[in-house]
Amino acid sequence: SPDAAEADPEGSEGLEEEPLVPATLDWRTNPWVALRVEKASLENFRVEYNAAPSTQSGEQYYRGWQEPLDMQPLDITQPSTISDRNADAPSEALDDPWQLVRVGFPDDVPEVVVCRLVPKVPQIGVHAEPPTAPLVPYIAPVSFSARPPWIRGTDEGMRITIRFFLHPGRTSMAEHTTQVTPQSMQKCLAPKKGHRFVSRYQVRLRASSSTASAAQKSDMMDWATLVPAVLPVPCVSHAISSDVPQVDDGIVIDGTGHSEPLLEELRELMGWCGTRHEIDIDLTFDAVRKVLSTGSAPEFALRVGNDYRWSEWASASSVSSTTENSSGIVASAFAVPSIEPDPEMFLDCSPCSATRLRLRWAPFDRPVGIECLEYVVRASPAFAEQETQGCHEGHETIERIFLVKHPRRMTDDELLQFGDFRGQLPLTKILTSLQAARKRERDYDHDSNNLVKVELSGLLPCTRYNVSVSARLPAAAATMLMPASPNAGLSVEAETLGGEAAPAAPVCLTDFECSVVPQARAVILRIDSQLGYVLEYRAAGDNSAHFHAQHPAARTEFGGSWQTQVSAETSWYRVKSASRCDGGSQGSGGKSGSGLVVVCADLPGFGTDVPLPDAVEFRLCIEARSTAHPCRWTGAISEPVAVCFAPPRLPPRVKRILSDEDWCLSLTIELFKSASAPSPIKLLGLSILDFDDSGEELADPELADLRSKGISPTASEETWATQLQFACIPVGYGHRMVARVQFRYILQGGMSAALQQQFEDDSVDRQWQVAPAVPISSACSVNGAQCTLNIRSNAGLLDDGIYMFQVRVGDGCRWSTWSHTSEPYAFRVPPPALPFMTFMAKQQPVTVESVSSTVARVRWCDWRPAQGLTLLDYEVRATPVRVQDGSVVTTQFEHRYRGGFLEHEVPNLLPFTSYVFSVQARYPHVGSRFWGVRQESEPMALECMSASQDPPAPIAVPDEERDSLEDDSSGDGVSMQCFSTLEFPEEEDGMQYELEYAFMLGDDSEEIELRTGRALWLRPAEVKLLEIPSLKGVRHLPRWRVQLHDVQSVAAPDPLKLALFQRVCFRLRAQQVPRAPTMRFWSGLSPPVCTGFAGPDSVMAVLAASADRLVLELHFSLDRRLVDAAATAGSEEMRALRSDITKSIATQQDSSVASGGFGQHACTSGMPSWPRGFGHAYVTRYQLRVRMQVNSNGVSECTGTDWGAWEVFLDSSLPKEADRDMLLGGRFVGSAGGSFRGESPQSRWFCAEVPQGKQNVLQSGVAQVAVRIGDGSKWSPWRNTKDVLMVVQPPRPAREGDEAKAEWTGDVCTISWPPAVSPSGLDSIEYQLVVEPDSLQAPTRIGAVVIAPAANARRDDGGQRAEQPAHLLRPGSSQKKRLSVSIGLTNSTAGRGVGGSGLLRMQVPLQGDHSSFSAPTSNLRTSVMAGCAQEEREEVRVERQIIVVELYDLCPEFRYGFAVLARYPTVGPRTFTKVFETSKVVRRLPPLALASRSSESMSVPPPPIPEQLPVPLDPQHLRRWLSDDDARLTILRWDGVGVPSEDDAVASARFELQVSKVSDSSRDRWMTCGRSATNQNARDAWQPCTTLTATELQDRSCVLVRDLPFFVQQFRLLDTHSLRAGQPSLPVVAMYEQIPSVPAVKMEALGRKVTKSMGARITFPVKTSANTLRWATRYQARFQKVGVADVVNQWEDLELAVLDPIESDRASVLIREEDGLELGSTYTFQVRLGDPCRIGPWSQSSRPLFFAVTPPEPHRTAGIKIDADDVQVDLSWPPFTLIPSLVGSMPGFAEMPIEYTVVVRGGAHDEIVSTIVTRSTSIVVRPLTPATSYSASVAARWARFGDASHTHDGQLQAVFLTAPSSKRLVAELSKGFSNAEAGGAGPEASPVLGRSVLPQLVPMPPPRFTARDPLTYGRIATQEPPASARTSSYPRRPRPPVAPQQ
Repeated sequence: SPDAAEADPEGSEGLEEEPLVPATLDWRTNPWVALRVEKASLENFRVEYNAAPSTQSGEQYYRGWQEPLDMQPLDITQPSTISDRNADAPSEALDDPWQLVRVGFPDDVPEVVVCRLVPKVPQIGVHAEPPTAPLVPYIAPVSFSARPPWIRGTDEGMRITIRFFLHPGRTSMAEHTTQVTPQSMQKCLAPKKGHRFVSRYQVRLRASSSTASAAQKSDMMDWATLVPAVLPVPCVSHAISSDVPQVDDGIVIDGTGHSEPLLEELRELMGWCGTRHEIDIDLTFDAVRKVLSTGSAPEFALRVGNDYRWSEWASASSVSSTTENSSGIVASAFAVPSIEPDPEMFLDCSPCSATRLRLRWAPFDRPVGIECLEYVVRASPAFAEQETQGCHEGHETIERIFLVKHPRRMTDDELLQFGDFRGQLPLTKILTSLQAARKRERDYDHDSNNLVKVELSGLLPCTRYNVSVSARLPAAAATMLMPASPNAGLSVEAETLGGEAAPAAPVCLTDFECSVVPQARAVILRIDSQLGYVLEYRAAGDNSAHFHAQHPAARTEFGGSWQTQVSAETSWYRVKSASRCDGGSQGSGGKSGSGLVVVCADLPGFGTDVPLPDAVEFRLCIEARSTAHPCRWTGAISEPVAVCFAPPRLPPRVKRILSDEDWCLSLTIELFKSASAPSPIKLLGLSILDFDDSGEELADPELADLRSKGISPTASEETWATQLQFACIPVGYGHRMVARVQFRYILQGGMSAALQQQFEDDSVDRQWQVAPAVPISSACSVNGAQCTLNIRSNAGLLDDGIYMFQVRVGDGCRWSTWSHTSEPYAFRVPPPALPFMTFMAKQQPVTVESVSSTVARVRWCDWRPAQGLTLLDYEVRATPVRVQDGSVVTTQFEHRYRGGFLEHEVPNLLPFTSYVFSVQARYPHVGSRFWGVRQESEPMALECMSASQDPPAPIAVPDEERDSLEDDSSGDGVSMQCFSTLEFPEEEDGMQYELEYAFMLGDDSEEIELRTGRALWLRPAEVKLLEIPSLKGVRHLPRWRVQLHDVQSVAAPDPLKLALFQRVCFRLRAQQVPRAPTMRFWSGLSPPVCTGFAGPDSVMAVLAASADRLVLELHFSLDRRLVDAAATAGSEEMRALRSDITKSIATQQDSSVASGGFGQHACTSGMPSWPRGFGHAYVTRYQLRVRMQVNSNGVSECTGTDWGAWEVFLDSSLPKEADRDMLLGGRFVGSAGGSFRGESPQSRWFCAEVPQGKQNVLQSGVAQVAVRIGDGSKWSPWRNTKDVLMVVQPPRPAREGDEAKAEWTGDVCTISWPPAVSPSGLDSIEYQLVVEPDSLQAPTRIGAVVIAPAANARRDDGGQRAEQPAHLLRPGSSQKKRLSVSIGLTNSTAGRGVGGSGLLRMQVPLQGDHSSFSAPTSNLRTSVMAGCAQEEREEVRVERQIIVVELYDLCPEFRYGFAVLARYPTVGPRTFTKVFETSKVVRRLPPLALASRSSESMSVPPPPIPEQLPVPLDPQHLRRWLSDDDARLTILRWDGVGVPSEDDAVASARFELQVSKVSDSSRDRWMTCGRSATNQNARDAWQPCTTLTATELQDRSCVLVRDLPFFVQQFRLLDTHSLRAGQPSLPVVAMYEQIPSVPAVKMEALGRKVTKSMGARITFPVKTSANTLRWATRYQARFQKVGVADVVNQWEDLELAVLDPIESDRASVLIREEDGLELGSTYTFQVRLGDPCRIGPWSQSSRPLFFAVTPPEPHRTAGIKIDADDVQVDLSWPPFTLIPSLVGSMPGFAEMPIEYTVVVRGGAHDEIVSTIVTRSTSIVVRPLTPATSYSASVAARWARFGDASHTHDGQLQAVFLTAPSSKRLVAELSKGFSNAEAGGAGPEASPVLGRSVLPQLVPMPPPRFTARDPLTYGRIATQEPPASARTSSYPRRPRPPVAPQQ
């Protein structure tokens, strides 16, 4: 019974525990068989056995029967004794009338036995039953090879190979017995029981327990048993050796006594160890992978047997060491064979181009049976520089895989079979021959014709690469096994060739002389002169161009002008004409250098129907892309270049700008550099001049008078319409690229008579004079659409000249034509005008009154300066009526105009002399240096006030030679010589005078003492006459340089003496006594003259702030210690000290000085070094100077190291003494520079503000201030401060957590923020609220400008904060339109009157035409943006520490973000600094408001709805975006989309594309409602799409939207004019994700009742991170055939199909047989999901599916019913059915027709006698041979699908014996055949393969014992018809479960 073998997979171990009676035998060792007996027969019959007959003699059926040792019934109802499938059998199966009986035999039982049933008690008529079929009671275990199981690779896959041996005996080994002695073969080749009848084998494996851990042993000890399989054909045994094996316990030892594995394996191949079998185990079996994945060494066990009996399990050798790879699969002995090169091999590498390398190498050594190898070639760049972080292009390693097919290596069997082994050779020689054959195979690979040759592309030029080559098996990757050792390879270093460089960017030339007319669109360029390149251009970005500017999102370097040849859109156009301008000459600047040429690129002119951008970019492009590497297709792109400049539309407006320090003429032109050009486009010839200068006043009355008299010319009227060559240029064309402005002027007359005369005489140049070009950033200022150019006095224009001006604009390369001529204008500063007569009434213009005999007081009316000037320089002159009466006396002084009358005293006049007093005026710093009109008085004589006049007293004048002395710290510190400059006459009225001086004490009685005491006077040390330039008509007194005696030698270091030396007085003394009165002997005393001044102390410059202004203050101190010491000593002591000093000096004077006279002594010069505080008590004035750090360009910078020139300010009176504590009162906002000396009680502190000056010191970076002190005529050395950094810290948040907030309340958006803090001293901060709509079309606007107190504002005396009012400034308005509202901050008590919260809330309506505001700051109301002039309300409120701004009527379609910027109102930088920023907020309107808003805008048509277009599956121009991992993009179109032309440029920018996210929860609603569900999502937050690219697909204009923020979204269009949004589009999926896991595939029968075709059902999950697969409506599948040797199958893609609605987390699709699937093939499948417009990536490949239908199989209890005759047999059987496991999944096969194939075999060689195909379940086979045994098999197949089953499980088999013929056998002839005749003798004969098994086992009973079937023992009624024959009860073995992976 086969159930016994099936029930005991472990051999006989499982049957011991299930017997019904106690066992008496050792079933493990004793032979036994299992029989199936009727239960009713067990009580009356016993079992006997006998040796199976070897012939057909009938005598053996009567003799030799024996009883077995034991017979044991088995319980077949126990699940443990039968297979598990019987446990699920129906209950009626347990009522089986059959009993399974195990029969035990003795050890000497025959190898093959037959059994029969014999009655226990002999009865008449009851005989013994027919015997059973031959049975094998025992099968010995197999023997294994000395080689353990190993991995064997093929091109199809990797398998585990086990080699074992069977010993069937001499029947199959007779051909080897002649080669060896019988004694040696007796042990090695002795037959073993049952091996002759083995037909099946079974393998099991488990993880080795010796290498497993304790936690793994419980799982590893279980055996994994594989399905039994048919025994393979034995391997060929080669009898070519005469060596006699020496056997010692099964181990073969050579003559040396050492183990030789190679010789042992060779002996196995020779067949000396038995019949060799090799089986392969597929690594893809789940059981194998599970055992190998444990990481332990596997153990293998194998048993052999047939359908009824198995041998015991025999264990093969196990692996001792293992290694686990990343996949968990064991590697070591089961590792993939490593593919390594021969040690003598080398890698030849040579470059074949700049990006390609040619490689050659010999094939790697490979295992036998392998033809294909995968070579992995890697090229890593070897850069010399240090690698930086981040991945740069070109730094990646290039890797290529090449599949190469090599000649297959022959196996050892093939080498032995086909090798030239003649005669009997020793094993060592055979082994040597095999090794030589292997060497010949390797030498064949090393031949140059067989080398592997590949080319590696995609490399970088001029780069050194490390190139390596390694090899692997193609099938090794699927096994996930590690190689036995790391794959060695070949490596070499190679360097690619250097290709030509790409062309450089074209350069626009600025100094090349070429005649290009201004109206031509052309550019002069210097380009590379490379062959094959053409020049192309494109429009520059909107930052450089006004007209046809290219949007930044559309600017791309991809493509070129070659796209226009295929009607594709491109931004590059080819330059039609580029003529050479350099004439082929070499050089620079208009001459081409090496490889460079200068060309003139001519672009399409005005009036052509093509886009005419005013700024373009150039590059060189290859003309034919096939002739150059892609890296050199295009060159570098030039900077944006203007192609033409439109001249200013209006003539320049001339205006005079005057100030007290400087003046200039300003030329104002219309320039659209920072402002937008007029829209719509206006041409110069068609534009209307809307400039109105009627309100311009004439600033020069004299010029107006000349114009009224017709002397001054008038400019002629000009218009561009008459100049046709310029009339077609748009207004503002190219203005954004303007970098320089140039003017020219022409002289038209003169204001002065001299210049007018020169003009009439043609002695001055009357042609146009061109001034140098001026950069806009330095001398020009741009404000909106106005550009102002200042012309200063050093520009070369003549003073008092009348000029006309013209202006042109350009960038230095190209210039516009000259503008129209301006009106004539006088280049001069109007002189001071005479006062109006109404002020003077009837008085004389100048009146004089006498003050003394030498002083007169002059009185006149203040002259009127020109507008903008305040300072006047007056000269009061006293001219004697008679020339001989004396010289002219003049005084000059500055005065700031205030109107009314002025008085000034003129000293040093002569008594009794008539003078005419006159007054003249001019400007001190600007204007002509000539005095203007003179006003004179009546002649007047000064009467003598005394009896006689003293000589004129000496007058101290400024010491100009020593005014520039630096700090006294630079002196030598030794000399303290005093110098003074005096004016006095040397001779008067014939009397000679000499100079004397005396020290002054300073009391009231001192003047009398000095006049009377002659002993107090001293002569100076030196007196020198100075040469001064004399002016025509002006007389001056002689000027003398007077040197006093050295203070250091006389007074130092006594402070009292130093105090005495501080001041002196001078007088003149007559050298000879004249006849004049004695009063003329001495002159009057001069005013006190300071001898010198020490520099100020503690000089420090600080940057201070006061409320609303920023000043640079200078602090210094004066030391009064010398004066205080003199006052402490008293006047008497000081007088005594003065007498002593005078006497000491008088005795030391040289008498020669006194006799030499004036001017005879050399005057030495030196730099005095004054002691501290010297002269400080007599300081009355101070003077400042300042300088700034500059860089090399002369621009002020805070980082410079060079100082600019000093700017010296006018001296001023000493300021009021300041409090030191007040100076340090915390008003400093910047750095302070200076030095402090020790604090002294005698110090007095002063503070002076540094004027702004010409250099604007507050705008500089680093400044240095110097100060000096004096009395106006003598000055101290300059004292410099340290460097002062002129930086004011910007406002900042008061606290770290302060932030701005924005929220919506109805229609009002409220923005609030806390006040910021400012440096100490600045109480106010100006805030600017910037409204940032989330839109690309709507610009950023200024919402409000607020001035509010700072958080740290100073408090008043009462402790309360001194709040300042907050101001609201209208954004975008001019100063005249400034709106200011004062909001007072009150305390909580005062605030209760305004809502009780201390909040003052005021609404400020803004009236007027809103269109007057500038575009960037237009109002925020939706209606205003649409063109309606309505009011807009803004509110500003300050609530204690919170500033609140409320904005009304914002557009509800935008998200808004707000930024709060801050600066100081009047000080610091004029740029705002960001302080706070809010997140973007969106306004939510209720449904009623939405409906109302929709009804209001019904008059304006809504924007179109965007429509999604399909993305091409293989787009060339979208490939670089689709290749990204996150390629979220889509293609949209709508009505009117396209590339805007010149006519619809304004309309094309009307719509803005917005996007909004679609939530996952709304997916079901979308799928159900469609577009009707759009309104529910219409109010979500919309944001603009930032990355748009205009393109064309299938001749349809569309827009490519990239970098989308969401996976699933909607789109809509917003009309930026009406601010109305269109309907949202349907949900658009930007990118479908990949199916997350491997799809599952199973077969499915198709058809309602009867299966008509087959299909494959693919099931996969759709739940991903972004849930995009749930939105899919389409799918696409593809399949690939696998498992076909030597064939590389391609994927077969199916068409896009509709996907069933997805209701859960999984979805499935069906692939039908008609889609291309073939039955009997194995496929893998891939699926991807999407929609009609976008498809996702392919999923991972599914597991292989064997696409075949399991053929029908019989029932497990079915059998063949046989009714045999002598020459025919009737065969019948039950119908075959579908296997139970497929009944539920394929019910249609129940009605499918079945075709049966009946095969009858017979004869000694088991030949096929008959083969019949029928659909019937019965058949008659004839003719047959009488008394002959036959076997019959029935297999079935479906009539429509598949083939018949050829396995034992799917067939019915039976053996029958035909009845003897009625003819008797008279004789029998037999013949024996020798081994040679059988074909096995001799060395050349082929061995006899195969053996006859089944026919030899079939018993041949005599005819009278044919009542029962020989195998089934079913009763056969010979007299009854076949129809009444009993059905065979031969049980069928159940079919094992289907293993899909097998």
